[in-house]
Amino acid sequence: MAIVSGTAPVQRMRHMGEIIAAYLDSALIWTAPVSDWLWQSDGSEVTLLLYHGSSNSPIIPKSVEGLPVTALAPTACNYAGISSVTIPAGVVNLY
Repeated sequence: MAIVSGTAPVQRMRHMGEIIAAYLDSALIWTAPVSDWLWQSDGSEVTLLLYHGSSNSPIIPKSVEGLPVTALAPTACNYAGISSVTIPAGVVNLY
């Protein structure tokens, strides 16, 4: 077993940790694709109107096209096959 000295391995590990953390925090990984949602925007925030994807446990995206998702319309999760929905903290209005 080799003993590694110096700061380069630690810096590489820290960098990999940052990459992994960013990867895990990415809305693209943990959410239903934006194409699975009908949505509207006022130019500063997004309201999700309807889910039409195939997952029975969709996860609401944090953002759509760079704008925060802040609201869900009453019809947003009317898909009959949905058994659960995960809503991020940024969604503050459920109509």
